[in-house]
Amino acid sequence: MKNYKKAFLIILVLLFSNILFAQNKWSAEFRPGISEDFKYSSIKTGFGFEVTVAYRFMEHLSAYAGWGYNNFGIEDSDFDLDGTGYAFGLQFIRPIGSPESLSYLFKVGDSNLGF
Repeated sequence: MKNYKKAFLIILVLLFSNILFAQNKWSAEFRPGISEDFKYSSIKTGFGFEVTVAYRFMEHLSAYAGWGYNNFGIEDSDFDLDGTGYAFGLQFIRPIGSPESLSYLFKVGDSNLGF
């Protein structure tokens, strides 16, 4: 787990340094979350996060790639169940009306976040 924390901090620093220099092209997302438990099993509710980076190469079209991590505890055990995965594809973001405070989003891609 210690290596995950170091890698995560390095990724965040690199992402935000790139965003500061190219704010109009790059974007980053960090989404923490609680993962629901599996019914009828001894796996408890877990936690996880997903980091996604997108590069806008046309006015409303971006390519994105991301990585996610989830951790679940197991009842009556010292073991944890870890799951990692990836996501990549294209996203189309178009503002609705003026001012541009509201937009709609379409994503097409592959996601394997979890187990």
